Amino acid sequence: MTLANHQSERGRILALLVLSATAGSTDAIGFLGLNGLFTAHITGNMVILAGHLVAQGRAGVAEMISVPVFMVVLALARLFGLVLDRHGKGAADFALLILQFALLLGFFLLCLPLGNTFDTEAPWVTLAGMCGVAAMAVQNVLVQISIPGAPSTAVLTTNITRFTVAAIESVAGPATSRGAAHEKVAATFPPIVGFLVGCAAGCVLEWQIGLPALLLPVLLSLAALLVKVTQPTL
Repeated sequence: MTLANHQSERGRILALLVLSATAGSTDAIGFLGLNGLFTAHITGNMVILAGHLVAQGRAGVAEMISVPVFMVVLALARLFGLVLDRHGKGAADFALLILQFALLLGFFLLCLPLGNTFDTEAPWVTLAGMCGVAAMAVQNVLVQISIPGAPSTAVLTTNITRFTVAAIESVAGPATSRGAAHEKVAATFPPIVGFLVGCAAGCVLEWQIGLPALLLPVLLSLAALLVKVTQPTL
């Protein structure tokens, strides 16, 4: 491996760590601070929505619109990226990172004045939550187009499954496929670690200071942007 390739691989791993920590902390803080709203784990919102509808006959606005908002932002972010890519390679990457930072900053600023007690059904709170959901949608698009072949930075279930299966194959699988299994283990490990660290840090901070803890994912998204600036070939 050449020095340039080594630096690129190191930058790729760093980007995956930072982005997964961003998702983990955003998800944890949003869940704890906004009455169980997932921003990254959209499947969780579908489960909670179904549970509330069955058990209570009603559900919160944020729970009902989080999945459609996520899907719409995914589509718009991809269209945005396709337009920007016509003007230069990598333009979409920077733009999406900036957009994610702006959405997380909006999430933080909208939540900042809420205090410890607030109406979770208030339009202001719903708007704040959707900023978090939109930020995670942008991140999902970003990783797919900026780091081709990379594992998800916002979903643990799939990554843990791939990591566990690959780990077993790397020691018990056919000798001819063990090398590929080792590579899959190495590729999947950073997002798992990053998400768990971000989630733990987010939980501790939210417990200590409440929703102002959202400053953490804002700073992490800024760090991801700096990684891209220093490693433009990612």
